[in-house]
Parts: sequence; C-alpha cells; structure tokens
Amino acid sequence: MSNKDLPISTTDTGFADASTLHNTVSALQWAVDSAQGKTDRLDWVDSEIVPRHRSFSMKQSNDGRQYRHRPYAAYLPKTMSIAARHAQQQGEPTVLEGLLLLFAKMEWLVATRRYYWSPMSPVPFLLASLVEAMGIDNEIHRNRPDVLSRLVARLPTWNPSRGTVQGAKNLLVETVGDEFPIRVAQMPKDKPIPMDPDIQGELFACHDLDWWARRVQKDPETQTMSTGMNMRIQSGFVQFQEPDAPMPLHHEDVLVGWKISDKFPTNLLRLLPAWISIRVVIFSEE
Repeated sequence: MSNKDLPISTTDTGFADASTLHNTVSALQWAVDSAQGKTDRLDWVDSEIVPRHRSFSMKQSNDGRQYRHRPYAAYLPKTMSIAARHAQQQGEPTVLEGLLLLFAKMEWLVATRRYYWSPMSPVPFLLASLVEAMGIDNEIHRNRPDVLSRLVARLPTWNPSRGTVQGAKNLLVETVGDEFPIRVAQMPKDKPIPMDPDIQGELFACHDLDWWARRVQKDPETQTMSTGMNMRIQSGFVQFQEPDAPMPLHHEDVLVGWKISDKFPTNLLRLLPAWISIRVVIFSEE
C-alpha cells in the first residue's frame, strides 16, 4: 500500500492531525498555505517562548496549523529567556514575542525559497525574473500569476527550440493563449522560395533599399542570382518581388503571411532573436 492509499484523519477544523503532520514537510506545507492566503494574518505563528525547539516546524492547534521558525530565546542569556517565558505565561507582552511575530513571515519566506521557482510558487511575481532571464519579457507575461506559472512549467521544453518560430508560437498558445491567424515560413524548415505564404506577394516593408541591395547576389542555397526589384502597387501595397526570380529566404529571415483585419503577432516577434529579419506578405481578406 502506498502513502497515498493511507487514510488521513482530520480534526473538526479540517486539518490533518498530529500523526499526519509528522510526515509532512513543514516548509512545503507553509508554502501551500501561503499560496492559499492563510498566512496574511499572524494567527498561524507559534509565538510561545521556549528555551529550545526544532527550527521551522509545525504543530496542530485548535485553530488549525501553527508554525515555528528559529528559537530566538536560545540566543539570549538564560536569565532573559526565563524572564520572558515567565512574563508570557502571566499574559504580559514581551519584546521577544513581538520579534517572533515580526520576523515570522520573513523567516518562512527565506526557508521556503526553493519552492518559489516552481509553478506552485507562493509568490508568483518572483517567477518574473526567471522567465525574463530566458527572454520572455513583461510585455508577454504582464505579471499575471497564471501565465507565469505556465511559462515556468514549459521552460525546460521550450529552451531547446528558442529562436524558432514554431517554438515561439507553441509557447504563446499554451501559456498566454494568443491566437495566430498567420502563416510563416523559415529556413531550414521551408524552402528558400516558399509558396505558403507565397513569397511573390511580399511587401516592400521592414527594410530599406540598401538592405535589399546587399542581397542582390548569388544565393548559397539556390545558386541563382536575384535580378532586382519589380516595384508595383497591388491592392494598395507596394510589392517588389520579380515573379520569375524572387529574392529567396535566408536563414535569418521569417516570412509572415498576415491579414490586416487580424492583430499582428507582436508577442511572437518578441520571442525571436534580435538578428531575425521579418518579411511580410499581406493576404487577401477573402
């Protein structure tokens, strides 16, 4: 019989009893309680003054679970700790008890920091620095806890495909929920002269004449020469590709087929490397 098959007895408060708490990782349980908003007040702090106790433990109380952090009394002269304990037993307030309450959340946050970098983080905003270090900026996650959790859960599988259009599309669809009513082509997945989207309908946009002039040379993929540009206006846009010899895609190019009535996928571009070159084809609204 596995542990999950064992019956868990609970008190009237709905919390697990002392025998179950003995088999519970205190730091993990505190992180879960914190994520559920059960540590906003101070009734979860076990502030009883005792000479020594096990640091970062929990116990069952009438109101649920209570947590201890470090035994501050153990660091004081014995006379002071005895006096503080006696005063507390008489119902008098003490500075030591105040310190236990004041630093409780800080102590437990430090003790449970290992859990912050997981999708179950009790402080989801801390995940922002992790995903931003991987190139996913605030414009994408917008500090939304649900999005940050999904991003962190998918970082291990996304990292190998960083820099690819398909990897970026998959990540945004699965985490942010972005829709992409576009079609893209990129080397080496697609051919240098893609037909979907059709490179012949490419717009003269995103780059100036000097940029294109540097590409009028023999292409190493096709071993053909680009003959130049055929500037023309079609459907209100400037197109330039020669129908018989269009300028091919290079490895740094991404050809994006897009309808003006659809939102342009700016988040997709944010996940691509800075050296990526975007080239655009406008689809007919029909």
